[in-house]
Amino acid sequence: MKDIEKAIEMLKGNICLAIVNGNTSALSGKPGIAALLDYISESNILMHSSVADKIVGRAAALLFVRAKVKEVYGRTMSKPASEILTKYGIPHSYDILTDHILNRRGDGKCPMDMAIENIDNPDEAYKKLVIASAKLKKR
Repeated sequence: MKDIEKAIEMLKGNICLAIVNGNTSALSGKPGIAALLDYISESNILMHSSVADKIVGRAAALLFVRAKVKEVYGRTMSKPASEILTKYGIPHSYDILTDHILNRRGDGKCPMDMAIENIDNPDEAYKKLVIASAKLKKR
């Protein structure tokens, strides 16, 4: 079984993110990009890994690029996320493709995607997302 197939299989129940690289794997139930930010700052497990995520918006796509993932599956993926992954040559697939990712209340766009709306550089996006995430946690 390919790594991406294993990651997709692991994405069930309260698991929001599954990472597989050969015999190494990691799971997270943290919603949004919180787990991605943690993994990027604490380890290099994402590098060259296959990743399955429940929701992949533009913010997550730029973080995947920065982390040098090998391939991405999103249960739901936005068109801008797909465009970013295509631009950077990262193979990806999804079950549902949508115009944009909604916030948790479902009444507007994802605040993380909005925070990096005009940013295409993965390193710049990462810095901006760390700040935006910290502000959201304080609310």
